[in-house]
Amino acid sequence: MDTNDDALSRIKRILKSQNYKIILEDLPKEFSWEPDILAKKNGELLALLIRKSNAIPEALIQRIAATKSSKNKLRTYLIVCQKPKASLIRIANLYGIGIKYLFKDTFSIIKQSKNFSTLKERVLKKETKKKKKMSRKDIFISSHQVIREREVAEELIDKLRDSNRWPIFAIKVEDDLRYDIKKTKKCIDANMENSELFLGILADEYRKKVNYEIRRSFKIFLVKNVFIFIKSLKIRPKKLTKLIEWIKKQKKAKYLEYVDVRDFEIKLMRTLVVKIKQIHKEQNIPFLE
Repeated sequence: MDTNDDALSRIKRILKSQNYKIILEDLPKEFSWEPDILAKKNGELLALLIRKSNAIPEALIQRIAATKSSKNKLRTYLIVCQKPKASLIRIANLYGIGIKYLFKDTFSIIKQSKNFSTLKERVLKKETKKKKKMSRKDIFISSHQVIREREVAEELIDKLRDSNRWPIFAIKVEDDLRYDIKKTKKCIDANMENSELFLGILADEYRKKVNYEIRRSFKIFLVKNVFIFIKSLKIRPKKLTKLIEWIKKQKKAKYLEYVDVRDFEIKLMRTLVVKIKQIHKEQNIPFLE
């Protein structure tokens, strides 16, 4: 049986006769395993792992198969010093690792399975398949800036994102540092156009800009992505009453009335969870309750 040193020296002689240059420097950064020999020729990088026995851990085969070189075309082979068992050939074929049998001063190529490409494709696809995730959803919050409900909405969105790993983010005009007070309308337009969902809150306080944002939301968002919460009040400013009447006339407009901040939080939580569940269904993504 060959010793490691004997096998190494014989393989190096074979490679040199084929005009390969043996590489002695550090491994490329992409490698998560250590080949016994690295050689290079015409932009091709050859990585060889020598095995005296017929045994090799499948985990090592997986690491070898996943390795790619960013600078050179990479070819990887398992060099065996005795004829390999069928089980070793099968597992190497599954992951696309070539096998060569070292016999005297020559390499004998071990035949690959006829179904090699199909098997490799199936196994690697299973190993590297990533779970599909919901795409990022920015939620534009429209309300008077001083109300508590605005803070609660942002806190709830952050909480749902962190606890459920849903990529949802609260968008508030005052957080955009690109615009000054003179360009508020431009800032509103830019942030609304870059958001996917709209959350309008009509509470005790009222601003003219909120009227603009809510009316504009029905022009640039799908109606199913517009959510408006209206606080129950005995007395409202005339302009706010007029806006609410306009909202109620919009076809399929989603608006909910709430009594206080706690009621608002509960109803917003339910609304967001239902919406995220719908998005998962639309994008064919499993939803874990």
